Amino acid sequence: MRAGSNKSTLILAYSIQPAQDVLGECLYCGEGLQGHGTRKRLTRVQGVRQWCEVRRFICSRCRKTFTLLPDYLLPFKHYTALEIEAVLRHLFDGGKLSESPSGAGERTLRRWYSEFSHKLPEWAGALGSRAFELSHRVSVLMSQSHVLARLEEAISCFPALPSRWAVMVKALYWLKTSHPLCLLWPP
Repeated sequence: MRAGSNKSTLILAYSIQPAQDVLGECLYCGEGLQGHGTRKRLTRVQGVRQWCEVRRFICSRCRKTFTLLPDYLLPFKHYTALEIEAVLRHLFDGGKLSESPSGAGERTLRRWYSEFSHKLPEWAGALGSRAFELSHRVSVLMSQSHVLARLEEAISCFPALPSRWAVMVKALYWLKTSHPLCLLWPP
């Protein structure tokens, strides 16, 4: 990415095997990607700050940079995907913010709820459409009232992914970069 640019690009390439930690081609120009080092990424688990290293790649033609996320993180989030998902399940099931299963502050919890209340139904719809295209099978996606349940149902139409992955990580794996909500920050 050029210096001074205010948008970050992120390939949501969660890998199932460490040997897959190589990205193929640039989303923008189709040229091959090459390693571009690593960078430190802040994570939080139950409110405790930790650092991890994430691999970076760069396009040899257009110079766009990409980051390979570890399977426990969501793009632009410090807290783990499992923790965010647990909070969302709690809130979608009618739980109180003050009784949330996370060490995150109330403003962060409200922001997650607001953001994912919009994104998750779109992800479920996109995955449901793709599943229908692949198998011509419509499941009970629309009969599920819980948005995470709809997302899980859509994901069940695809080949299995590691069970340790959060539902939202699995959704992003199958959406890859085809969904505009997954790509650019800030929106």
